[in-house]
Amino acid sequence: MLQLLRDLELYERFKQEDRPLELLHLKIRTLIRDMSAALEKDPDNQELQARLEELKQELADLERRAPWIVADFPVEMKLWGPGAGVL
Repeated sequence: MLQLLRDLELYERFKQEDRPLELLHLKIRTLIRDMSAALEKDPDNQELQARLEELKQELADLERRAPWIVADFPVEMKLWGPGAGVL
């Protein structure tokens, strides 16, 4: 029981500290989607192309720093799902 409480505390701390990373990831992906659509309408826009490349690099860096953001299974599944600790 004590271990479960520790796990819950660690998970709550994880959510509080890393929630901003999830929001940033979503924001960058949305910007990439919107800029890609804008580039389809104006493919010669060098400024948009450069900014799009910067955003893609930012996204790659973020995914390297926090690989759980793009994991196949959410962190919750690994902690409390069927076969917890096995994944």
